[in-house]
Amino acid sequence: MGEKIKYEIADPSFVIKQIQQLYSNPQLAFKEYVTNSLDNGARDIDIFVSKTNNLIIVQDNGIGMSYQELKTLPSRIGSSSKRDIQEARGEKGFGLLGYPTVGAKQCQVYSKKQGEDSKTYNYLRMSLNDNDAFADQLTANSFNSLIGGEFENGTRVYLNGISEEVINRFFTPSSIKAFIGEIYAPALRNDEIRLRVGYAGKRTKLIDIVAPVYPGEKVLDTSIEIDTKKEGKPIKGKIDLYLFVNPKGTNEKVGLYNKGVKVYNSISSLDELSEMPWSSGKLTGDINEKFMSLTPSREAVIRTSKRYFDFINAVKDQEEYLNEEVGRLKSDYNKHQHEDFAVNFLRTIDAIFRDMRNTRPTFVRGMEGDNLKKVIDEQANGGSTHFGTESTEDPIIKGRTTVKEDENGKDAFVRRARKIISSFYQPKFDNFEVEKEHIRSELDEEFGIVRINTGHPEYLKKEKDKNEKLLKRHIAFLLSKEVAYGEFKRMIKEIKNVDPVNEAHNLTEIIAEIYTKGTEIEGIDK
Repeated sequence: MGEKIKYEIADPSFVIKQIQQLYSNPQLAFKEYVTNSLDNGARDIDIFVSKTNNLIIVQDNGIGMSYQELKTLPSRIGSSSKRDIQEARGEKGFGLLGYPTVGAKQCQVYSKKQGEDSKTYNYLRMSLNDNDAFADQLTANSFNSLIGGEFENGTRVYLNGISEEVINRFFTPSSIKAFIGEIYAPALRNDEIRLRVGYAGKRTKLIDIVAPVYPGEKVLDTSIEIDTKKEGKPIKGKIDLYLFVNPKGTNEKVGLYNKGVKVYNSISSLDELSEMPWSSGKLTGDINEKFMSLTPSREAVIRTSKRYFDFINAVKDQEEYLNEEVGRLKSDYNKHQHEDFAVNFLRTIDAIFRDMRNTRPTFVRGMEGDNLKKVIDEQANGGSTHFGTESTEDPIIKGRTTVKEDENGKDAFVRRARKIISSFYQPKFDNFEVEKEHIRSELDEEFGIVRINTGHPEYLKKEKDKNEKLLKRHIAFLLSKEVAYGEFKRMIKEIKNVDPVNEAHNLTEIIAEIYTKGTEIEGIDK
């Protein structure tokens, strides 16, 4: 028939030591003391660091614990009184035992219950080398000898025996401010709690711990309520989403929080959410759920319950919208970056044209006779056929002319000189119409706009490959081509007896010289 055998712990001290090592690093173990304060109704929590005394103090203004409640904590490991309170963060009763992972040799707890008319403090001590905990009630006089002084209600925890090396590495006020601010981001952002930290001493100055500010554009700030079950009973589950897209980001993450406390640095750690947009490196922020159960160390969610799968489905419902937002903002950012590059490249073309002017520009090679002499003379005199003059007159607009007296005192029409290239041309990035989708770029001569087709397969491929140099070279070539064409066409109109067909080689030379020198100056030639 067999027999039933009760589970028993043969070596409680050994089991406790194993529980004490549940946490993977000192900071995660330390957060449990802050979480305990929150579950005890605290809204103001102060953290003091003392290198000289080798300790960290966590002081809260919660409801506190009576002597009976405090002294029974060591005997209730694994049976937390908070388990049936849905809003409570702790439910295993393990958090208080994490002090060895923090680096402390001893944990002392002083508490005074709110509403108790007592001049004593309820005291509990747990030491690394003691098999038993110790509880007592202390008077205010004995308490005053300890760092911190008296308090009316709440709880104060002393983590003693932490080496200076551990404090310097993990628990300076600046490091506590950073990781605690991140761990409790939703509660801090919503002003649900106030956390402060500083060195303990005569000149103690506490600084506020604040939630991190996420970079980028906010794309989602909403709450979702779902129907799920806990232990077979229907419950309402709430998920708060606070998400941003940082188009400049490469390694942005969305943190997953349980009841306002961080569980995962990145929600993409979950297999079901390991793809876009969570792994895009552009999405940041936090998702705070308030109904799932966690592992004993609170470093992971239990991934076999209905609540977990209901959570996953609710979050995945947001993926389509978020992917669109990531794509849109990334495209806008890239477009802006490419526009900036194009404007800078036009300025580079200014310098190239000045150099071409001073050394007799490439396009005059091959011209002969009067036409060549006319071009050279006009360039030497600041005339209109050369490129990139720095005239102080108004920029030429659609070939506008002005009147000037000739050597005989008569009025003569003289064509104004062009200002620098970058003042006449401007880039514009957009998708071309269907009938022009095969064209890489085109020049609007009337307004000097160089249109670059961002929908062309060649442009899209380079953008998809994420090779910025290749894409910039592509943009540089299109600008070189269109500007050279515009300037060459102006030159042809101003020189008589020139066959445009025969000068096609000169146009090619101009494009090649602008592109080659321009990419070299911009450092994208290789």
